[in-house]
Amino acid sequence: MSERIPLYVSVVALAAIAALGVVAYASLTGKPLVEDGLNTTINSDENLLSVMGLATTEVRPDETVITFGVEIREKTPEEALRKAGELSTNVIETIKSLGVSDEFIKTTGYSIYPQYEYYRDGSPPTIVGYIAQHTIEVRIRDPALIGKVLDSAVDSGANRVYGIVFQLSQEARKDLMKRLIREAVEDAYSRAEAAIAAAGVSVKGIKSIEINDVSAPTPIVIGAEKAVETPIMQGLTSYTVSVRVVFIIG
Repeated sequence: MSERIPLYVSVVALAAIAALGVVAYASLTGKPLVEDGLNTTINSDENLLSVMGLATTEVRPDETVITFGVEIREKTPEEALRKAGELSTNVIETIKSLGVSDEFIKTTGYSIYPQYEYYRDGSPPTIVGYIAQHTIEVRIRDPALIGKVLDSAVDSGANRVYGIVFQLSQEARKDLMKRLIREAVEDAYSRAEAAIAAAGVSVKGIKSIEINDVSAPTPIVIGAEKAVETPIMQGLTSYTVSVRVVFIIG
């Protein structure tokens, strides 16, 4: 009669076989055996250190974007569209007369929809008119024109000012991002050297670099329908870039 093997012995044996299988798989594939969750990954071939680098700066914007709107309510859709078109044309021509070129003015929205009246007695709502809306975006490079464009647009027919955004132009932003990326990588390298200084190892190379652009200029929202010669100050805008660099150490 055969002797039974205790259950706990069988479990231990299976666990040992599984562990040997994991080690063999890692040896063949070179995949990580340990991830400690603290920015360090131990690999069968190389030791890695993951570090975040940060670079930030404040710059004076060279471009201002203002979004205007014309909103008209009339009894018929034809009349609403006609009046909205006339006012929009007047606004655009006024802005152009201040020295803003066509390439910096564009239509970002155009719509018309019915306006309903609702009744407390449960009767079906009826159409009492139509609302036409035209939205115009203007980019301004000359800071001296910001207040003039804002006031002139409102005086010539724009009855909505949806917001003002101070930002860098595409050309200036491209150059700034290159500089910030370089500084963020240098910051990551400096942090990596500080982290491993007491460990008797050094940076041997770079495994990968991940770039994150986290800058976000915030729009200034104007709630009033009419500007009253309010001075607009650009101030400084903050731009930030972060990178994650995986270093090879040894």
